[in-house]
Amino acid sequence: MSISTQCIHGNVMIARLGRGFSFTAVYGLHTMEERKTLWDKLMYIHSTQQGPWVAMVQETETRDFNEYLIDTATAILKSVGRNFTWSNGSVFSKIDWAIVNVEWMINLPHLEVCIMDPGCCDHSPLTIRLADEPQRPPRPFRFYHCLPDHYDFNKIVDVA
Repeated sequence: MSISTQCIHGNVMIARLGRGFSFTAVYGLHTMEERKTLWDKLMYIHSTQQGPWVAMVQETETRDFNEYLIDTATAILKSVGRNFTWSNGSVFSKIDWAIVNVEWMINLPHLEVCIMDPGCCDHSPLTIRLADEPQRPPRPFRFYHCLPDHYDFNKIVDVA
């Protein structure tokens, strides 16, 4: 685990899944000059990372968010829930993101970030539900009209 003034980086092991990943929680300081060390730290973490990695960031915390995604071949994790992550009461914006590396996309493709209700804060918390596999809804029963014409239909129905 490593801790700096702008981020905490560590490993998470999910015992029941037998899988793990690295996680970085980011809180960037307010000026571009102060955030330069954060940018360098995120680039270093990405370059030394082995295995799945997710970082929770604000797009303003990296020098140029889109450029960072391209330079590091990271992607924005699919989100569910609210359509915005920040509000001052009249302006609503999506500025908080979970970004993942290629290994995450290969090994944990079914996981997604959930944007929760903000409660008393101006930012909505982001969470990742660590489910075994995606839950599929039950398939509806379908009766095909050709089934009664099958020669064993009545016998199978009687046995069931």
